[in-house]
Amino acid sequence: MIKNYGLFWRRDSVHWNYGGGRADEPGHLKGVRNVERQALVVDFREQAGIYCLYDDNFRLLYVGQAGFGNATLFGRLKIHTQKNLAERWTKFSWFGLKGYEATESSVSHLRNAKFKKMEISEVLNSLEGILIVGAEPPLNRQGPKFGTAEKFSQYFDGDNVYPPITEMVQEIYDHTVPDEEE
Repeated sequence: MIKNYGLFWRRDSVHWNYGGGRADEPGHLKGVRNVERQALVVDFREQAGIYCLYDDNFRLLYVGQAGFGNATLFGRLKIHTQKNLAERWTKFSWFGLKGYEATESSVSHLRNAKFKKMEISEVLNSLEGILIVGAEPPLNRQGPKFGTAEKFSQYFDGDNVYPPITEMVQEIYDHTVPDEEE
């Protein structure tokens, strides 16, 4: 049921593109997984599934779902950066229902979710796993049982999330070197 997931990704490391970038760059929600010594990057922007929002202390604040109509994972999370929860959460975990297509390009894309007839044990293991990872109950010692689901780490996109290093160095230099007229 769960095809892939990401745990405790940082909100401030997501490329939201609030209008500062080009219009054809809608932002992204990229994750990376090391496969046979190569980094596999997947954009989970269009993912459907369950997500959890946390504060700085990893306290669970909110649980939501994405996947109905145009409500993608990226879209739902972006809404939470602008609405009543905006100042409260700093991290998120997600549990996706869509697999991905590995491609020759640098970023793989998601495919539509198709569900086979599942055993009740698979459904229960997936639901239990989401709750164990999402809520981190102190008496649960076992981890999630997601079967063949793949864990993705957050992709670091220094070009879109943070200013380029050269711009940062120039800005520091400009603020520390006195003008010649002084």
